[in-house]
Amino acid sequence: MAENKKTEEKPDDMPPQPVLPQQKNPIEEIRNILNQHAGMINNMKTTINLMAVDVKTNKSLMEILKSTIELIEKEFEFEMKSKKF
Repeated sequence: MAENKKTEEKPDDMPPQPVLPQQKNPIEEIRNILNQHAGMINNMKTTINLMAVDVKTNKSLMEILKSTIELIEKEFEFEMKSKKF
């Protein structure tokens, strides 16, 4: 009987395949860019909201400070009136 010998191709025997540039899907690229911009916009919104909270907090602190100063001034006036020089 004759043996059937199969010749196996080795990777070294094969010519190198040309590397084709990956074609980018323009719709996917646009979607990625829009998603990046949406992320940046959300970050800006968050920053603005945090700044608004800071402003409200600062207004509240300023009102407390103003009230405290008014109370100190009234107390000082009362003390000055009660003491006779």
